[in-house]
Amino acid sequence: MSARASNGGLSLKVRAAGYDSRSVLEDVEIQARPSEVVSILGHNGAGKTTILRALYGLLPRFSGEVQLADRIIRAPNPAVMLGAGVAYVPTPPNVFGDITVRENLLLGMARHPRGERAERLEAVCELFPALRDRMRAKCSNLSGGQRQMVAISRALLSDPSVLLLDEPSIGLAPVLVEEMMDHIRAFVSRGISVMLVEQSIGVALDMSDYIYVIKEGSVCLERPSSEFPSDEELWTYF
Repeated sequence: MSARASNGGLSLKVRAAGYDSRSVLEDVEIQARPSEVVSILGHNGAGKTTILRALYGLLPRFSGEVQLADRIIRAPNPAVMLGAGVAYVPTPPNVFGDITVRENLLLGMARHPRGERAERLEAVCELFPALRDRMRAKCSNLSGGQRQMVAISRALLSDPSVLLLDEPSIGLAPVLVEEMMDHIRAFVSRGISVMLVEQSIGVALDMSDYIYVIKEGSVCLERPSSEFPSDEELWTYF
């Protein structure tokens, strides 16, 4: 179990969780504190995505609890978590390809008055200028990087206090990865906690305040990212 002391933000304590008759996670405890980026690393099939799905209430089998600030949630589900201020961006495909960029973004504002929508869409365009001229384009016609921008923007339009990102750099060119990292830093500067699953050790070390390494459904290593001298040490746990 985690050695970190609780300090607000979002935390997950799992006794066991998985799919149907298959248990994937066992005795996992992770936390993302306010204004902190936490990365979850591990080999394919280690249970990284399952952790985010457990946090968002997307698993058929779950024994444990989610704590958001002072609130304990023992039966998480997407409606409860979204209402509590947690937004989830899964791996692609994570947008609706047969509708426009604007229509995708409007889905993130379902809880907000219509009179606020124009201002909120403008804020998205300031954050991701590449979307400004693509509002009427179907998402199926966008590049991979642009679709990621739409997915992240839609999540941010729900005004989350915690953002869950599953492999946000997947399929992106290096220049777009750098841009995505800049955006994540901007989110954190606004007080949002970010928990991300990431395949790139280099991106995780550059982005994160704290890192968890998952192996066979359990945490095998955790420490501040500043304590890793290089990605070579991390590879020994994979």
